[in-house]
Amino acid sequence: YDFTSQMFFDETISKEVLGTGAYKSAPGTRSVFNDDDHIFNGTATNGQKPPSGQKPPGEDIMVALSKTGNSYTGLLKVGLKM
Repeated sequence: YDFTSQMFFDETISKEVLGTGAYKSAPGTRSVFNDDDHIFNGTATNGQKPPSGQKPPGEDIMVALSKTGNSYTGLLKVGLKM
């Protein structure tokens, strides 16, 4: 079986990490942020947004991270039903 998914990180943490070490000197600029990502915000491919008042579906696949020193750790649990 093949499985493809997507996960998200808190924007504040992403900005911090991408501003350090090898990420800081990497070429290119990040162009898609969580709020603009149609998977994260639940926007259909036709651009239709989900009803107001609903939390973005991407929040359910956002990895909760803990900081220890200069590192972050997190756990993403994935369940597959066959």
